[in-house]
Amino acid sequence: MKEKRLTNNIGCMSKKEIESFADMVLKECGYPYTMKWTTAGDIMIEPFIYIDESHINEYPYMVKERVLHEVAHIDTHPQDDRHGEIFHARLAELINQFMAKGVLSEFVTRTQRETAQEIKKELEQYADDVEVQIKLSDLQSFFEKYTGKGG
Repeated sequence: MKEKRLTNNIGCMSKKEIESFADMVLKECGYPYTMKWTTAGDIMIEPFIYIDESHINEYPYMVKERVLHEVAHIDTHPQDDRHGEIFHARLAELINQFMAKGVLSEFVTRTQRETAQEIKKELEQYADDVEVQIKLSDLQSFFEKYTGKGG
């Protein structure tokens, strides 16, 4: 009896899906690089990003991070080829752009709105104080900026 090989387990990425993702990222970033397969580990060597074949049929979050990791080296090599701060900042931008689809920006915006509301609520305790009322009017414009509506 022929042994069946489990593939595409719970949405794992196929070889073609990984190639398509890498091509899309490289194209959107405007890099004249190409993705190639290897069995020697993931690495960026101009003009290629090499992705290890062992990632075929892995979970998307794992595979996409590996692709984006190698793409991040394109912008940060050679000034930060040792996975330092510049590299990780670029990797975070790529993850937000291609995996989180702006979730991080929405989180930051939501946090700013919540902070503005908390400050306003805190200052309203002192509404009878003339100095605080002046501050409240300043806060109103701040609040509108981050919430898009009056308080």
